Amino acid sequence: MRITLVLLTLLTLGTVSPAPADQSPGTSGLSEAVNSPRHSKEAAIRSALAAAKRRKIDLSRYNVSASFEVTAKQATWVVYFEGRDRTMEDDCFWIFVDDRTGKVNPLFGACG
Repeated sequence: MRITLVLLTLLTLGTVSPAPADQSPGTSGLSEAVNSPRHSKEAAIRSALAAAKRRKIDLSRYNVSASFEVTAKQATWVVYFEGRDRTMEDDCFWIFVDDRTGKVNPLFGACG
């Protein structure tokens, strides 16, 4: 009871103020994206598949997976296309999807 009264008094006097609800202490720039992506894994894969189809890539030849990557400046979905035919070396590529905007990077990454 005494601790509750002291905290209530300090809050009323303005000595202690709670952190804003949309921001955790010590974050800057990527506040929400660092902890959880804005776009789902499925949405990132859909965007990447659409970009690959626009380039006329035969998607039946690939297994698709995605991972969420965070750096100091951006949050990105990396959608990885791995060739199903194991006899073909370096048959893979990846597509980057910006988690902030949902846009696909026009430059695809290639294995090998």
